[in-house]
Formats: sequence, structure tokens, C-alpha cells
Amino acid sequence: MKERRQYPFCANETCLIRGIAADEQDNIYFAYDFGISKINTRTGEQNIFRVNLPIKITAAYSLTYFNGKLYFNDFEIDIKTGKGKLLVKGESAGKRTHYIDKRTGRMWLSDSYWNKEIAIYEYNFDKNKVDTIGTILKPLNGQNQVSQFHFSPTTNTLFMATLGNGLCEIDAKGNIQQFITAEKSQTKADSIIITYSIYEDDKQQLWIGHNSGLSRLDLKTRTFTKTAHKGNFTKQVYSIQAENKTAC
Repeated sequence: MKERRQYPFCANETCLIRGIAADEQDNIYFAYDFGISKINTRTGEQNIFRVNLPIKITAAYSLTYFNGKLYFNDFEIDIKTGKGKLLVKGESAGKRTHYIDKRTGRMWLSDSYWNKEIAIYEYNFDKNKVDTIGTILKPLNGQNQVSQFHFSPTTNTLFMATLGNGLCEIDAKGNIQQFITAEKSQTKADSIIITYSIYEDDKQQLWIGHNSGLSRLDLKTRTFTKTAHKGNFTKQVYSIQAENKTAC
């Protein structure tokens, strides 16, 4: 039997990876419940990425890399020193989602709570500070969490895939444009209350992965199309990537 390869982030054969990010030096970072590990794809070297954080972490959720910094849950971490600082002053939200639009250099992040309203923030890299856009999302059925952000160059608005509120669209000032929770002529069972992922293609089509499959929103006409799928696999679509100009 082939020996199973062990990684630094696998403790007792448990590998629950919550986020993945890559830098310009061919390093891939993995966020898991008790920290971050790093693998260099050129050398194959694996090790724990040591971090110095102001408070203890209990669970990992989101990991993003940009300009020499890792954004991990509540923290901005310098990859040279491993030193981290809280992005948002005050009580830690723990599981915080963030997204960087590399075309504009803008970053958004959110709180993540159950049964509480959550705030949406924008990080100002020039001023090295976080500005609150607004507290806008109310819990629905006990759930209130942003799964993914996407800033659309077509509409100049921010879309958020949420667990419990469907797809939410806001403008730059945090004003809600609309909640999109169901397609026309769709049964309640097929509604898109729980959304996981967003992808915008070069035809101004916004693809949404949700608890009942994959849908497409035409950003010009604002019409929905439900994408049929065949085969014996789960309906939940957690991530959307483009291959040969096809969302998959």
C-alpha cells in the first residue's frame, strides 16, 4: 500500500483547509483551524508558517494574499515577519470574509455572526485603515454570513454571496440595490437563499453557485437562467472557475 503523504497542517490525519492563497515566489499558503502552512511549489518544501497574532485564533475561514501581506480571518500578516494586526478594531468577529479586486486595488471584508446584523467594510490601503460601509445584512433563519464578494466592473456595484440572504448587491456607499433570492417561476425548494460563489465572465454574465445548483444573471438585462446539470452529484456549487471561457 502506498504510504499516505503527511503535511504539516494534517494533525491526526485531519486536514480541514479553509482557505488557499499564493504569492509571487511560488509559495502556496493553506489556512486551517489552528494556523497557516506553506508549501513551495518549486522545491516541494513544506513547513508551518509561524505567525505572531495579537489574539488567539480558534478557527480559520478566509485567506487572501496581496502585495506581501496575507489576510487571514481578522488579521493582516506581513509574510516576511509573520507579525499580524487586527483589521477592524474592537471585538474579533472570528470568521471574517475578505476579497481584493486586484484591478482596482480595493478590498472589502465582512463580519460573520449568527443571529446578528453584520457590517461590511472597505480597507483603504493608502491610509492603512478600515472604513465601515454600513451594517446592512440582517439574519435570516438564524444565518448571516458572507461566503464571497465580487466587485463588478459592469455595474460598479459589489455583489455578495450570503448564507441565508441569497445574492445581495450594494453600491459603493453601502446602499442595498437588491436581494436576489429566487428566479422567476421557481419553486421555493429551488430558491437561492443559500449562495456560495460568484464569477463574472467577459460577456457580463454573473454566475452564482448556490444550494440548488448554478444560475446565471445577465447584468445588462437582469434576467436569470437556471443551468441544468446531469449526473449523480450534489447540487451545491461551492466554487466557480473559468476554463477556456467556460464557467465550471
